[in-house]
Amino acid sequence: MSFKGSTYGSWLVADTATQLGSSLRQFAFPVLALLVSGSASMAGNIGALMAFTVAALSLAGGVLVGRYDRRRLLLASCAFTAVVFTCASLWGFLWGISVPLLFAVGVAVAVKAGLLGSASNVLLRSVVPTESLPQAMSVNQGRDAAVELSGGPLSGALVAVSHVAPFVAEVALNLVAFLAALRIRPWAEANRQQDRAASQGSAPENTPPDTSAGQPDSEAPAAVEDATSAVASFFVEALAGVRFIFSSRFILRLTVASALFMPLLNGVILLLVLGVISRGGSPISAGLLNSAVAVGVLAGSLLSAKLVGRIPAGRIALAAFLLPVPCALGAVLVPWFWLRMLCLLPVPCALGAVLVPWFWLRMLCLLPILVLLPAGNASVGGFGMTVVPQEMLGRFFSVMGLMGVLVTPLVTLSVGYGLQYLGLRATGLVLGAALLASALFAVANRQMREIPTPDGWQEYARKINLRPAE
Repeated sequence: MSFKGSTYGSWLVADTATQLGSSLRQFAFPVLALLVSGSASMAGNIGALMAFTVAALSLAGGVLVGRYDRRRLLLASCAFTAVVFTCASLWGFLWGISVPLLFAVGVAVAVKAGLLGSASNVLLRSVVPTESLPQAMSVNQGRDAAVELSGGPLSGALVAVSHVAPFVAEVALNLVAFLAALRIRPWAEANRQQDRAASQGSAPENTPPDTSAGQPDSEAPAAVEDATSAVASFFVEALAGVRFIFSSRFILRLTVASALFMPLLNGVILLLVLGVISRGGSPISAGLLNSAVAVGVLAGSLLSAKLVGRIPAGRIALAAFLLPVPCALGAVLVPWFWLRMLCLLPVPCALGAVLVPWFWLRMLCLLPILVLLPAGNASVGGFGMTVVPQEMLGRFFSVMGLMGVLVTPLVTLSVGYGLQYLGLRATGLVLGAALLASALFAVANRQMREIPTPDGWQEYARKINLRPAE
């Protein structure tokens, strides 16, 4: 898909390459840490350190992306990542992959992700005209599902071939992203070049891309402001988002539940992936578990448009919070559950156990685990857009994202140490109990359960004393 007068295609190639690289890292780093060290806790340590680094730098990264040319930041991000993984690949070929190398590379790319991770998404707004943004974002959602679907098995296959292979793949992907980003121009400039070429009856001029893409609307100051002052100013603005969240009991409960629920759910999936590897399973098989979840999300995105307009948003949110709990527990307890069932229904369950191995039963449990996530996000997120004032939206979602990222390191550490010292089943039960508690905390919010269909959001917002956004 292309938009007339835009370089959206170049942006999509660059962003897809970086997203696929991120997907490879998220799978490969904990798996390599487990394979190299033989310790599940070490895998948890590296995942937690990377998540904590991203969280610690995300607010400063927001200031950086907000003040400087996003295209240049994207180019810097791709170049830096390519250099880091080139050095890591050479080291791996000469001396092998080690835990210190994984930690060093992991921290380096986490610093980059924290400071520059949002540059590509923010750049999109200057690449396509405003009226085409919804269409472009819909394409991006389908692309994200495809990346998640392929990222796990691809990363697993690369790890199976060689421990260095994921690093080499990262180099190639970031070089592709860098070359594609060189072709990105802001939409207005691309339009002018096409019009000029058409009027002259020749091809577009081969002029360097305009590096003003993504610049703030106001003119850049002559002198760069002090970085400490800029970060402090951003924190002051972020605190306004925190105050807004605490101003409403409804918004506070929904924010806390969301910040806890997704990291816990991702922790269950990570536990199952590391469990496969720790028991001698193939990295490819472990990657298929991620793909099962992605298939469910892809199917859910196709159903989302039909559900959101017809079913009250509160009911969708209720189901979206509750459905993953039995799916997660079922995936963790697959062998235990079916072995108990054999005592009750020996013939059909015995045949099922023979024909369907435990691994595939786990995949069946994971398929529907996030099938309602797209509809839930559209329902609750859409209602949030209705009640959050326009000037507060950025800070509101920034605080929500930061809360979720801060929980992730704790969950990742719990997964690693729990798998090593308690085992998969016990750790899974603890995570499942925490997941159930966060889901119950969310659905106990009566105001959330009663959110109507979109045509009644404005009236409902006034009813529960939430000012509809203008």
